[in-house]
Amino acid sequence: MDPKEYYAKVTPVVSGTVNTSLTEPVPTSLPTGVQTPGPQPTAAPSPIPFPLLNGSQLMIGLIVLLAVIALGGGAYYLRKRRGAPVPEDEPANPAQGVPEPGPHVVTKAASALKSAVEKTRSLVTIPSFRTVLSDTQDAEPKPSVTDQKNYFPRELENKYTEITFVGRGGIAWVFSAIRKTDGTKVAVKIPISFDEVTGKCFLNEIAAWETLRHENIVEVTAVNILPVPYVEMEFVPGSLEALDKPLPVWKAVHLITLVVDGLRYAHEHGFIHRDIKPHNILLTAELVPKITDWGMSKVLAAEVKKSSVAGFSLSYAAPEQVSPSEFGRTDERTDIYQLGVVFYELVTGSIPFGGESIVEVGNAILRETPTAPSEYNPDAQAVEKIILRCLEKDPKKRYQSAAELLDALHGYLDEDDE
Repeated sequence: MDPKEYYAKVTPVVSGTVNTSLTEPVPTSLPTGVQTPGPQPTAAPSPIPFPLLNGSQLMIGLIVLLAVIALGGGAYYLRKRRGAPVPEDEPANPAQGVPEPGPHVVTKAASALKSAVEKTRSLVTIPSFRTVLSDTQDAEPKPSVTDQKNYFPRELENKYTEITFVGRGGIAWVFSAIRKTDGTKVAVKIPISFDEVTGKCFLNEIAAWETLRHENIVEVTAVNILPVPYVEMEFVPGSLEALDKPLPVWKAVHLITLVVDGLRYAHEHGFIHRDIKPHNILLTAELVPKITDWGMSKVLAAEVKKSSVAGFSLSYAAPEQVSPSEFGRTDERTDIYQLGVVFYELVTGSIPFGGESIVEVGNAILRETPTAPSEYNPDAQAVEKIILRCLEKDPKKRYQSAAELLDALHGYLDEDDE
């Protein structure tokens, strides 16, 4: 039995209240027969206690937590992937109001190429081994022109090796490459973009170029449409643009005569070039000239009047290209005029018309008389009449055909041989 004094100090507890008058701690264990005090105070509930975990339990918990985070991240990534744009097939019913292309001369390959240009989405590889999806409908900004010139379609890498960027034509990048099947060095043209205007120009170029077979015209050796439209042609390393000028007159006459023969062939087959300039006249190692870049070519066939988008190099432009309302439409004589400008440059080292602005150059082409080539180079006197006739502003006063110009050049060569 506990002493009597102990019980005298215990005060009865009323349910729901706390006796704060105790001056001594309540023992943790009560004597036998003494009831436990009532409910504990509710004024300040204590936090929920966590059980103590040993090392293996903590490790299991961490693994479970990491698994939950990984699953959540994976689900988020899959949702993002599902939200990315996916190439879709062309709708069964094309949009109304889109004009159908007019009739034009095309080959089977060019016709198929048209379909491919309209549908293609090409993967192209950049030298940094980064892959970009190229499509006109992509929302992301397009790469700069500086970056674009380094593109070569990844799908073509199994056909070529030693791929090197060469330059840009009017509507395409040009690369040199070694064809893997036979080790031949070729040039490969890839459209700069697949917008409607570029696509039509590229198709027009192929339709004309693919049919032309002449020793003074760069030959197309292959056309493919899938998975990427491209054109393969013979590789020609040099150009008239790279030659030091002026040239000896006899050498200039020799080169121009061969170019005129190529134009004669093209004109007879229904095409004019409309952008003859030194950059578009390539030279083989044996100095054989070959006309390239037929993207501006215009079909001359009577039943076909459709032409490519207007464009030309102003320094070599004919008056009818600058002011068609005054001088009429372009035709074979436009090529003859432009070749006259090239001929002039080869023997003088200068173009006939210049200026500080586009307006000045245009006015000179339309109104000014060119300085006689012999004033720059006395040796040019022998061909001066031929050059100046090519440069007549009125197309009716020029040589009326490439064949007529060819006869005049042969006359000079015959005189030179005597």
